[in-house]
Amino acid sequence: MPLQPNQINIISDALTVKATAAVTKYRFIGYNGQVCAAAAPCVGISYFDAAIGDPITIYPAGNIVPVIAGGAFAAGAQLASDATGAAVAATLSDITHTVNAMAMQAATGAGDIVSVLVW
Repeated sequence: MPLQPNQINIISDALTVKATAAVTKYRFIGYNGQVCAAAAPCVGISYFDAAIGDPITIYPAGNIVPVIAGGAFAAGAQLASDATGAAVAATLSDITHTVNAMAMQAATGAGDIVSVLVW
C-alpha cells in the first residue's frame, strides 16, 4: 500500500549503519543492523531498502516516519516489532520492555503504511 494522503512525517535526524542482512524499507531495525526480531528493541525505522553491506538510513527516536503494519491497530497504540520488523500492537509484556513507537494513524491490517512516532 502506498503512503496515505494524510500521512504525517517529521524527520529531524537520521543514522546510517551498515546492513548485516537484507533490509526492507519501513521496518524496525535492531542494533545489529538487521530487521528487528519479534518484540525486540530497535534503533529506529529503515527508510530505504538495503542489501547486505549497504548503508541503511535509519530514523531513530523523536522522528515521525512511515512504518509497515503487521496487523490492525488503533491510532495512539503502543507498537512493538513482529518477526519481520513490521509494527504490531504491543502486548502487556512488550509494554514493559520493547515498545518501539506510538501509532499516529490507525492501520486496518498487515501491509498498511502508517506514520508512527519512534521512541
